[in-house]
Amino acid sequence: MFVARVNLNRHTSAEKQELQPLQISFNSTNFMLPLQLGKINADKKQDVLIMTLTRDGRVEATNYENARVASNITITTFVRDVFPDFYRQTFANAAQPNTVMTEYAWDMAWCDPCAGDPLSNEQLRELGISWLKEIPNAARDVFVTRMHIQYDKTTFQKDLMMRITDDKGNFQGRYIMNVPFNGKITCDAGVQYVRDTRRRMQQEAKNLQDLTGWARRTIDTRIRQSVPAVYQY
Repeated sequence: MFVARVNLNRHTSAEKQELQPLQISFNSTNFMLPLQLGKINADKKQDVLIMTLTRDGRVEATNYENARVASNITITTFVRDVFPDFYRQTFANAAQPNTVMTEYAWDMAWCDPCAGDPLSNEQLRELGISWLKEIPNAARDVFVTRMHIQYDKTTFQKDLMMRITDDKGNFQGRYIMNVPFNGKITCDAGVQYVRDTRRRMQQEAKNLQDLTGWARRTIDTRIRQSVPAVYQY
């Protein structure tokens, strides 16, 4: 058990209200994350995000089911304005009880595409990487895994046990938005493009409903509000 004491008077008077991350270092034969203490006040579902940096590959749970978030799905463009709500609902629909969801797994030596720039040598040192090499691209020896679980008092009755795999395949939750042409359409090919775009948007609306469980009527209304009239169905 690890307990941190916070000086609330100093914290509230500080210019920044966010607490700096606490770092501890220890050796253990068990690769695990204690969960049970955090469930004492878990009256509702709580989220735990687990970020691991390893040398060999992706990390996964050994005593719970592993799954990946939905990825490479086309959805409607209005989701850009409500993405936090979209992803929260998408995750809640996909995450089954006692299941560890992988949201991101990436070999930092590979960047096509990257969600962000590889970490610098200084950043890797700050995170406690012990195998860091003094070379310009030290991140090539680092693999990032992001796992996400939701629990309450009735789920995850055992602490989370993990293992490092040799899987270095890249994965990320990716959602594709096709923006329709917003200019004047006069040619025959343009007329066909409009028909194809309407059909595509109907499929995108269905994809969004499947992911989130949102009412189709609500989705269709938001589409009509966000695309040119020529594409409305």
